[in-house]
Amino acid sequence: MSARSRRSTLAVFACLLASGAVALVYEVVWARLLGLVMGHTAYALSAILTSFLGGLADRLGRLVVAEFALLVYGASPIAMVLLLALFGGASAVVWGYCVSTVLLWHATYSINSLAHRWGTRRYATPDESRNNWLLGLLTLGEGWHNNHHHYCAAARQGFLWWEIDVTYYLLRALAAIGVVWEIREPPRHVVKPDPGGSLDRAA
Repeated sequence: MSARSRRSTLAVFACLLASGAVALVYEVVWARLLGLVMGHTAYALSAILTSFLGGLADRLGRLVVAEFALLVYGASPIAMVLLLALFGGASAVVWGYCVSTVLLWHATYSINSLAHRWGTRRYATPDESRNNWLLGLLTLGEGWHNNHHHYCAAARQGFLWWEIDVTYYLLRALAAIGVVWEIREPPRHVVKPDPGGSLDRAA
């Protein structure tokens, strides 16, 4: 691997880590601090003042969320392109941003197209949704689409142990360090396949 290729690869990973760090700092620092302040004032102040502060905090929180969204979804891609160009040149921008973004789009779009055409159907949902292991790997768990249509309220889409759901594993890791909580699991009676198993077939 050439020095330029190494720099391009490092730039891609640095951009991904920076985006994740910004999101984590927002969640851990700002959201927790706001909750702490509101919890303390709710105890210490009268109901009227607490109501006023709660409304103010809600408006402020919405403003901060909007600003954060602008930062992550606006400035982050621009910063990524600039860093890729700086450390890897035009080829790094093409492969590290343009091609990877288009591939991400198509992997996402494939769930509502290919996952309604190819795969297995464990549950008799009123649509043609299917579980597709390859799409499950490419989209970090979204390919278990028939499971999702059967029970949309669960955080995990791979209901069985062998249905790899990387997104769910990441959520469990974030729950372990207190960043997310109350992760909804599919109840046991929901996971049980339809009687007869006639739907568990490949298209």
